[in-house]
Amino acid sequence: MNLAIVFCIGACIGSFLNVCAYRLPKKESIISPRSHCECGRPIPWSLNIPILSWVLLRGKASCCGQKISVQHVIVETLTAILFTLAYAQKTEITVFIISVVFISLMLLAALIDIETMQIYDWLSVGGTVLGVLFAVCFPGWRYGHDNNFFTSLAGACFGSGLLIWISIIAEFFAKKEAIGFGDIQLMGMIGA
Repeated sequence: MNLAIVFCIGACIGSFLNVCAYRLPKKESIISPRSHCECGRPIPWSLNIPILSWVLLRGKASCCGQKISVQHVIVETLTAILFTLAYAQKTEITVFIISVVFISLMLLAALIDIETMQIYDWLSVGGTVLGVLFAVCFPGWRYGHDNNFFTSLAGACFGSGLLIWISIIAEFFAKKEAIGFGDIQLMGMIGA
């Protein structure tokens, strides 16, 4: 696989992350209906090509002329670049796959958090479980340890535990909630 293919795959995943970030907080299906404009008209596949369509349409919908959020092209481009950088590290394919799953989860969490100021449990806790499962299913991919299950679990506990203490101290001085529990769970996912 070459870098151009990885870039294109990353852009497509970025486009899908945009759909997920928009629909999941509204409890809408990410599969159906297919991509549509704000005015409700379906977007033809030929005008739904990541990055390229936004540039060619100059950021405006072809059906009604409404502005298309620049977030779409930014997320598609950022995902494509991050996937390409992960692939360029020339690591094992397993490490690359784990890296792109992590990148995707982090971008999705950030997009939903920016929009709703929430980090959903299914994303952070699910990501933590996935991190531990990766450690069990692919022993030896991290730091050369033989016992990745405990290393991953310790990372999850340390990541979330550290943020809990920061939250407690910040709350003491600020006299109000400083860090939400979703952030603490997300740090657990990062640690795992």
